[in-house]
Amino acid sequence: MFCTLFVPPVSSGEPVIGKDCFLCEARCGNSTSTELLYQEQDLCNCTAPQIENGDDNMTLQIRCLTNTSCFLCPCNTTGQGCDAKQSTERNIGTTTFWMLLILLVPAQAFFNTSNSQADAHAMHILGDKASDYGKQRWWGAVGWGLVSVIAGFAMDRFSDGKNQDKTDYSITFYMFAGFAAVTLLTVTYGFDKWQQKRPQKMLTSLQKLLKKPRELFFLVVMFVTGASYGVIVNFLFWYLKDLGGSQLLLGLALMINCVAEIPIFFFSGKVIHTIGHKRIFQLALFCYFIRFMSYSLIPSPWWVLMIEPLHGITFGAMYSAAITYASLIAPPGMETTVQGIVGAVYYGVGRASGALIGGALFHTYGGVVMFRVYSVICLVTCILHWFVHRFLGVAMWNDANEGHQQDQESEEIEPGAEDGEEKSRAEIMKSYECTMENENVPYNNRVWETTV
Repeated sequence: MFCTLFVPPVSSGEPVIGKDCFLCEARCGNSTSTELLYQEQDLCNCTAPQIENGDDNMTLQIRCLTNTSCFLCPCNTTGQGCDAKQSTERNIGTTTFWMLLILLVPAQAFFNTSNSQADAHAMHILGDKASDYGKQRWWGAVGWGLVSVIAGFAMDRFSDGKNQDKTDYSITFYMFAGFAAVTLLTVTYGFDKWQQKRPQKMLTSLQKLLKKPRELFFLVVMFVTGASYGVIVNFLFWYLKDLGGSQLLLGLALMINCVAEIPIFFFSGKVIHTIGHKRIFQLALFCYFIRFMSYSLIPSPWWVLMIEPLHGITFGAMYSAAITYASLIAPPGMETTVQGIVGAVYYGVGRASGALIGGALFHTYGGVVMFRVYSVICLVTCILHWFVHRFLGVAMWNDANEGHQQDQESEEIEPGAEDGEEKSRAEIMKSYECTMENENVPYNNRVWETTV
């Protein structure tokens, strides 16, 4: 009798953290001979002890530092067959893990809040030049890419040279503390206080806003793109490591992400003026579909470098359009609130769901299935977004126009950003983007509005 123990990739089984070992045990009773472990795909180096022929009971232990390969453990038996089991040694439950978890949860909450407030304040400072938001935001991409390189060099420089498997991450925390201190001083003393007007009927205004089909579907798009972003951030590098990708490859992929963001952010205003918010959201969803499907099909991890430039559209163009659109639809005095809602849906609910659901798919079915599931989700959302605005646009535009006229009647006046002239929010919206939509609507019934 010949029995084989098949150990599937850990991406479709139990996760392996860092350099923890994957342990597979095969026990065969009354074995007369056994072969050494052999590896189906040469993706890592594994060792197994030599078993002497004629042992009545054989235990084969395989220790491997990979989470990708499929291993076949053959043994010849004369009677009872094989009893195989597999287990994974993990560091979940250690003090370090729980301390990190306790620190990250409030840190992420504060990050999302401050990020939304920063976006709202940036749009306030820009005033009627809201299309220049991307020219401010692109510095974030520059800082991300630059500091990533510096931090990587610093970790290599300060790590213990005697232990090649140990990386000293402490320098990155010191760098973060230094940048945080500079940011705190800049925010405290470098900006004038924003005297934001308090809306008289905040809940009523918010309720009216969220009842509009366009704005509600806008939040759906933010949720799907946020979930997609969460899947990529949490599992792409893990997937590339599964395929045998090196640290150099991961660094190059991150660098391409940052490089792709910079020109998109810088010219995002012109892009929004040219094609509108609506088409940017559709383009971003379609590019997510291409990214996810391409990830699942690449034969080599190095192919990811051909895919990552799409990050400029899926994040750079989409995020610029989302922030500027959120500022345009916000009722007077509720700019920060609306930006907070958008940030909560994108970074909070969306990204968290991507990590949770994507993690479950990655654990159960592997990275290929996970990416294909999200590619279908993005494609379906893109088609629905196009369908809703193409065929249901007349009613949506009419409802939006009625609400827009009511908002104009009760709207407060705020000064312009530069010349001090009194401008209503409607005038600011028109000065930023007035795009005629819905060619199927009769000319006399067309409405000038911001696109979604």
